[in-house]
Amino acid sequence: MTVAEAKKEISNAIIHLYEQREITAITTLLLEKITGLTRLDQIIQKDILIAESNLATLEQAIAKLIKGTPIQYVLGEAWFYGFSFSVTENTLIPRPETEELVAWVIADFEGSTSELHLLDVGTGSGCIPITIAKKLPHIKTYGLDISYGALSIAKKNALSIGTDTQFLKVDFLDSSEWEILPSVDILISNPPYIAETEKASMHKNVLDYEPHIALFVPDKDPLVFYKQILTFVEERLHKGSTIYLELNEALGEKTMALFPSTHFETTLKKDMQGKQRMLRVIKK
Repeated sequence: MTVAEAKKEISNAIIHLYEQREITAITTLLLEKITGLTRLDQIIQKDILIAESNLATLEQAIAKLIKGTPIQYVLGEAWFYGFSFSVTENTLIPRPETEELVAWVIADFEGSTSELHLLDVGTGSGCIPITIAKKLPHIKTYGLDISYGALSIAKKNALSIGTDTQFLKVDFLDSSEWEILPSVDILISNPPYIAETEKASMHKNVLDYEPHIALFVPDKDPLVFYKQILTFVEERLHKGSTIYLELNEALGEKTMALFPSTHFETTLKKDMQGKQRMLRVIKK
């Protein structure tokens, strides 16, 4: 089977699941992983044969894609801010919106040389604190999560990417567990914020494969994690501490309203798609 034939087989297998742009991206990523050929190489060398030893791997991957498995889980990795992170169905797939949140932190602190400490609430694959640790070595980073499976992957990523980020098993909604958390200057979080009623409008490959514990909150209290973050900030963070939050685009104003202007300086920011997806809070 040639590279061109493989591309056609992959495309035909998932044509009912994705739009053409996504099909092209998935096909390119899968063939790069299996053959080592870059996107350009796949065009130039479209007629070369794929090694027999790789054909079984290709067919297994296609079988998973047909079922709707996200390409990142098929590959076992996702790219975030230029780094390759291991992902499994115990972790969310890192997304571009979260890259924008991390970029905001980096822009705010890249000129600083002071030793600072940062905590990521709901760390998943660890992509947030690990990336910040790589880009801003003067910041000591920590991540917490309720999932042992996610923490295992996060620790693996810290080791492979080369940071000393520390990870803690904590149920953040249980304030009695906060006592083991370090003192920090910066808090960042992309917490669960999707209401249960929003499931109907979501893509099947997200619903069927990504961890619901990291996605959904009760309809009756969609800001539950932000309220708990507010309590943590009030009790544990010093004046001048900075908080960065990823938001449900429909609840930006309501989330910001949790942090009264008498005690906090707030900045709501839109992502590249013009959606209110980020909030920075500075404790006065």
